[in-house]
Amino acid sequence: MSKQPIHLEDRGLKGARLFSPTAGRNSPVIAAVLSEALPTNANVLEIASGTGEHAAAACKARPDITWQPSDPDPDSRLSQNAWREYCPAQMKPSLALDTTAPKWWADLNGF
Repeated sequence: MSKQPIHLEDRGLKGARLFSPTAGRNSPVIAAVLSEALPTNANVLEIASGTGEHAAAACKARPDITWQPSDPDPDSRLSQNAWREYCPAQMKPSLALDTTAPKWWADLNGF
């Protein structure tokens, strides 16, 4: 049996970076809203970060924030870490969070 993707659309690939048509369309809008809504020096934990495009866009819009991506999918985490190359000081290496596991948050500090 082949592995079923978690995402619901066809994604492009450049190196390890995945590209989502949906994220490509809505990243600028999401980054703009977060830019206004997040407090100065925010420390953000993103659950199920997908390709990592939203994280990179938010970090570009707000150089003062720190972003922690996560995803249960190994390919998505590889992509998030590849997008991290654009903002390594802000974006932390992706975590393999499984929010269905008991106390999945236990080792998360600062969120």
